[in-house]
Amino acid sequence: EDLVEISLNLKKVKFTYNQEDPTNLVLEKKGKGVVTAADIVDSATCKVANPNQVIATLTDDKAELIIELQVERGVGYTMAKEQKTDVVGEIILDATFTPVLKANYTVEPARLGKKSNYDKLTMDIWTDGSVSPEAALKLAAKDLINSLGQIFDTQEFSDEVITIASNPGSLLADISVEEIELPLRVTNALKKAGFGNIDTLTKAGRLEVSKSKNVGEKSLKVIDDWLKEKGYSWSK
Repeated sequence: EDLVEISLNLKKVKFTYNQEDPTNLVLEKKGKGVVTAADIVDSATCKVANPNQVIATLTDDKAELIIELQVERGVGYTMAKEQKTDVVGEIILDATFTPVLKANYTVEPARLGKKSNYDKLTMDIWTDGSVSPEAALKLAAKDLINSLGQIFDTQEFSDEVITIASNPGSLLADISVEEIELPLRVTNALKKAGFGNIDTLTKAGRLEVSKSKNVGEKSLKVIDDWLKEKGYSWSK
């Protein structure tokens, strides 16, 4: 490969790096063989996300390739001509700071208890490995909140979120025990005992619910599994 091709291959190497200041890494390879991103020596704060990326090929047993690299954070796309250097032998590359390769979403009708006027959002996110899909979504949400903060008080919004989170029972009260899909006699027994919704059920606690007529260990296990699947738990 010539210098241009090596430069193009280096542009394809992705790094996981969260520090504000630039960091320096070294690629070193001796002897015949294929040079990949795995030959770049990681640091404690900077890791190669795609180590299988081919950079060059050494065709002689005595060949040696040493490249010093500077890695830094950014947003969007930075062209090489926008940056300047006075260092002899230093080559500035175009830099792409867009880890999300593809994203898709679907919105489906959802039901919560007896209410069916909710929407369920499912997001599929593919990244280049430099950040996880979850981290990319969180960063995007953070940027969106910061932007919207220019037109409304984010603290007021935070207070509302905290209020809702501190009172999850208001949501659980809307979910009937019928959602657990227990045998009819068990469901009726729970309702008769005063556990008609998930809020009253979880607040009573597993031990108290077990005292209800027709509610045995098998039924409790079904309730345990349902609560775990939905992200809920017994209060005591």
